[in-house]
Amino acid sequence: MSASAKVSAEEALRRVRTEGWCVIDGVIPPDDLPAVRDGVTAALDGRTELRGVIARDRSFAPYLVDERLVAIVEGVLGPASRIARTDACASGRGHTRPDCAGPDWAGADRAGAGWHADWPFAGGDSYRVAVPYGDLTMAVTTIWPLTGAPDAPGATLIVSGATLIVSGSHRTHDNPAVAPGYAPDMEVASQMRPAVPAGSVLAFDSRLWHRHAPGAGEELRLRLDVQYVPWWLDLTSMIPGLADYETRAEGLGYRPIELRPLDDAAFTALPDAVKPLFDHLRLGQEVIAWHPDPPESS
Repeated sequence: MSASAKVSAEEALRRVRTEGWCVIDGVIPPDDLPAVRDGVTAALDGRTELRGVIARDRSFAPYLVDERLVAIVEGVLGPASRIARTDACASGRGHTRPDCAGPDWAGADRAGAGWHADWPFAGGDSYRVAVPYGDLTMAVTTIWPLTGAPDAPGATLIVSGATLIVSGSHRTHDNPAVAPGYAPDMEVASQMRPAVPAGSVLAFDSRLWHRHAPGAGEELRLRLDVQYVPWWLDLTSMIPGLADYETRAEGLGYRPIELRPLDDAAFTALPDAVKPLFDHLRLGQEVIAWHPDPPESS
């Protein structure tokens, strides 16, 4: 753990369980941050977003297994969890939103414009958990700012625990993007704007209501969005070319966030401790031949 860390693994897990979110300080050390920022910027190559950035840049890979992140992921999702998506996003200086929505974004419930929960709880998507949903965490979203002053407020508004409206919005069994009575940009009495300095991580239960904060500033903002999921969550609706993804895209009318497979070179370049998180996305996996049991001898 970083010497500057302000939250322990145990406290981080407790906060996510009870309040739905936690800021994990100093995941990327200050001395390492410029190299990560340069690597992600090079991978973006002038774009505002890049899905599956891990396939092009692995500068941030060692930090994906920070002990406090692991404590949260294994604590709420169980062992053998994996990473579903790694997206790089750039905003500011003319870009109106810092979310990884791509140029085809339209509509209030898309990728962070208004109050919403993340996939698999996203609204307006036939491949989602229907509301009202049960009290089960199916994903952990993490936001990694790579730019910004250490004490700058974050660009994400969230609704947390101790509130007169809800007792933790991740426990409401509902999604404000599709629930009646919630305007996309309405102010909620319990909304918070957490301070997430560059190199730290905002981790939250993917059911947590959140949206892009207005007035986030025009300075360039660079960030990573990484989502962890349990081993049992079906990801076929996020992989282009598979029937589930293509059916989902046709129903939505746009190409939703997708997972990018890793070729052998990209997978081999990952740190050993990180490889199990991406094994399910590795291209060219050998399928072990199944042989029926030989007939019993008489």
